[in-house]
Amino acid sequence: MVTRHVRSFLVLALLPFLLGCEGALYVAAHAGMAASALLQARPDRKLEYLIEIETVDQEKLVFSGATECAHAVRIPTGARYSTKTRSSAITRNGVRWILDGIDCQNEIVEKQDRRYRLYKETDEQQAKVYLISAGLSGRIVRASFDSSIWFISKSTPDSFERFGYGPYLYQKLFILYPPAAMRAYKEPVVVYQERSTCGQQNELGVSFNAEEFNWNFLKSMRFSAVEEGFLEYRSNEHAWTTKAGIDPTMPFDVARRAPPSDGCVRLLIGGKTYVVHQASLGAFLYVPAESAYYRIAPVWDNVIKRYVTDESDSWKQCAKPQGRENFERGTMYLTDPGTDSFRVARQNPDGSFSCKPSFSYLGIVR
Repeated sequence: MVTRHVRSFLVLALLPFLLGCEGALYVAAHAGMAASALLQARPDRKLEYLIEIETVDQEKLVFSGATECAHAVRIPTGARYSTKTRSSAITRNGVRWILDGIDCQNEIVEKQDRRYRLYKETDEQQAKVYLISAGLSGRIVRASFDSSIWFISKSTPDSFERFGYGPYLYQKLFILYPPAAMRAYKEPVVVYQERSTCGQQNELGVSFNAEEFNWNFLKSMRFSAVEEGFLEYRSNEHAWTTKAGIDPTMPFDVARRAPPSDGCVRLLIGGKTYVVHQASLGAFLYVPAESAYYRIAPVWDNVIKRYVTDESDSWKQCAKPQGRENFERGTMYLTDPGTDSFRVARQNPDGSFSCKPSFSYLGIVR
């Protein structure tokens, strides 16, 4: 025992000479992190829960159960509980409901806002998803959690096959002047950056290099109006179709398997399908007959919350814009088309008008 202590002391004493000062500091730093990790270690636990949800269509659902919570300390990310089973399912009146997003780390340690997603299965392939957070399509009526020390088992966690596709929003941007490179086209066509996997999957497509795509196609366009809405899934066609208007309080469509993959979406327009990117990254559908192109983006909680806050913070009552008689549902119109102004106006359900300083693009904007 004494000999081992002496050897350890000699190794530590000789580290600066063997490794140099920087090497010794590196070893010492990692030894310090290892010691810190040991201090952060906690026993594994079991989390028992009871969660009552009320949806916007007044369904009241109670989910109860338990999940194992394994604790691990990783350098340099630190200590964290993992969740073995993140979902809970019940069947009510022949309909299967799945609550997803149960999180050991949040309920045992962080105790932040819960971001559950509630799925109502319509068939084996698709569902409606409710975003359970303030101001959206459902709310938590009550939730209780209790955790206790537990020995993690080797059993396979209960899980459901996730709805990996959707929900999606879309924008249809009406163009004042079609790009020069697109004026010869009469039928809808996918315009894509040459390396876009989604764009390459179309029978009819126009490929641009990165500079042409960003400047000659996207940046040179001027808009007259922007239609916004969400995508509905058509399982028979394995494709998505547009529906104008966004109501943040209503559930959205999702699908379990909706080919193709690689971040691509099959968009159904005029009875034909076109493959575009789900985050508007390098592949758009251009429709000459409408002088418009489509952008697609996945629905995230923060995106929908932006629509909620927009209603109170950005849209303000204004006079009817001059020079326009017809106003379509889900469409906002640029008040000064052809200029650098992005100020938009819309007609409200009660016939009044609202304006806001600008609109935001959906998806990834480079």
